[in-house]
Amino acid sequence: DSGRRLIGLGPVEGLKGRTIADFVHPRHVDRLLREVMPALNSTGRWSGELDLLRLTDGAAISTLTETFRIDDINGEPICFATVSHDITDVKRTDAELRRLNSIHRTLSHTNQMIVRAGNETELLERICDIAVEDAGFALVWIGLLDQDGFLRTRAVAGPARAYVDGLRLAADERLPEGRGPAGLALRSGAHVIINNIESSEIMRPWLDRVHRFGIKSSAAFPLFRSDRVTGILSVHSTLRDHFGEREISLLDDMVADISFGLDSLDRAAALKSSREMIRDIEATVRIGAFRLMLPDWSLWWTDGTPGVLGLPAATSADRRALENAFEPEIALMLIVALQEAAHAGNPVDIDLPLRISLLAGRWIRLFGVPKRRDDGKIEVSCTLQDISERKRLEAEVMTVADTERRRLASELHDNLGQILYGTSLLLAAIARDAKVSGSGLSDKIDQMTSAMNEAMQVCRTLAHGAAPIVDGGLSAALRKLAARTAATGVQCTAVTSDAVNTVMAGAPALELYRIAQEAITNALKHAHCRSIEIQLALRATAVELVIRDDGAGLDPSCAADGVGIGLRTMRYRAARAGGTLEVRSGQGHGTLVRVLVPLLAERYPRPVANSP
Repeated sequence: DSGRRLIGLGPVEGLKGRTIADFVHPRHVDRLLREVMPALNSTGRWSGELDLLRLTDGAAISTLTETFRIDDINGEPICFATVSHDITDVKRTDAELRRLNSIHRTLSHTNQMIVRAGNETELLERICDIAVEDAGFALVWIGLLDQDGFLRTRAVAGPARAYVDGLRLAADERLPEGRGPAGLALRSGAHVIINNIESSEIMRPWLDRVHRFGIKSSAAFPLFRSDRVTGILSVHSTLRDHFGEREISLLDDMVADISFGLDSLDRAAALKSSREMIRDIEATVRIGAFRLMLPDWSLWWTDGTPGVLGLPAATSADRRALENAFEPEIALMLIVALQEAAHAGNPVDIDLPLRISLLAGRWIRLFGVPKRRDDGKIEVSCTLQDISERKRLEAEVMTVADTERRRLASELHDNLGQILYGTSLLLAAIARDAKVSGSGLSDKIDQMTSAMNEAMQVCRTLAHGAAPIVDGGLSAALRKLAARTAATGVQCTAVTSDAVNTVMAGAPALELYRIAQEAITNALKHAHCRSIEIQLALRATAVELVIRDDGAGLDPSCAADGVGIGLRTMRYRAARAGGTLEVRSGQGHGTLVRVLVPLLAERYPRPVANSP
């Protein structure tokens, strides 16, 4: 009875007139004749897998069959005895596992390709190849929508690759080309599975094409780009019911990974384009940018930054490279400025000269904004701009202004001053005559003489203010400034090196003098100090001016009243002189103002440095 049920015979249906071949599936009849029967005739036994035929519906029944030949006492065959075990479900499960494993391999290799692919064409072509090689599909192709809404084949692989020749599909359901699985997947954003093409209504327009290539099932999966459907992955098999739930789930995962890969390529292309644009901008306007992480000093910069700093283009971003772009004193000032700005949370804006041995006369402006991160580190984003031309123009303006200032001082002293002095002598003579004649004009003449003397004093003050640095240079002018300050009752000393006068004169020297004046004024007016010290020294690569007081101190970030204006003015003057200004102050600990002006080779000779 079990045998009858296995091959689909009824309980009373006879076997008369039937042969063994009638119960074997057509695909194994040849095996029966060439393998099974010869084995039985020679050895009397055969075992193996044999597909039987179910008579009721013609379905194949996979069996594990063992057949014995039964002989009589003379050794002549009487009959055959056969035992068959139905393994159809086992075979189906095994086939499904193989398909799943192949899809898993396809998914794994696809993900590897997504990481390695350098461009879109390479990615899509290799994905199709992988799906055919690993999963054994008859056809895999990828199409992307063009501007007209039709799919354009971008990659295809498989024995049935000619299937896509002349194939025209669209997303618009109003068009015949848009009413198939591909169009439906494009519009719905979900996969469309056809496990039996012969019975599918939406595949009817393409039946002739699928028949030519033996395709019996297919699946269309939408591809996304930036959350928009932009194409499909179409997979075709020569097996009916090829796509089970688990296969579909794995293919969905693979398509999601492909979409991610396409987005990644788009982002990489946009990033590359942005970098090229930044390089072009940096090269055109000579700017750069870097990001500094404190306290570990990790550094990143744009491609154009080394060029702005006068470093080789391939220079790696690190603290040593940044410091090597400047003279030691300037590098130290930059480091201190960045650290103080980071800890105070204030922006840093500073003009710096590059190292003379790299690019003489080149200046950059550095502007940075610190930000404290959640992990406690401080991130400082900085931009660099080549301001060499601005500095050159500023130097020319300063030279012209200094020349005009000296001319005005000369005019005041030599012309107006002499006229006023001559007039005062004439008034003295008139006063003597008035006294001799007893005229009543003596008092008025005395008043005129007093006014004239006052005008002469104003003239001398203006002449000195327009050109305070005369004989003895900057060092002598600072000593005189200290002497005048000491006359107010505050102890003020000046320790200055006359060697500075050989490298610092004209407009830059005047700017340093004005900075010293402003610093002393701030100390007297706001800090209520008891002592002030002025130092002027010639270092190895720079002129250094330091004004230190023991007053109440001030907040350098304060922009209120005259203190803030004074600090901004001093910074501006330091920049005009070609240097940088540093202010250190603490409540009750006095204030230190330090100006550092590098010695530029084209502007000054570089003498042997000395300190007072």
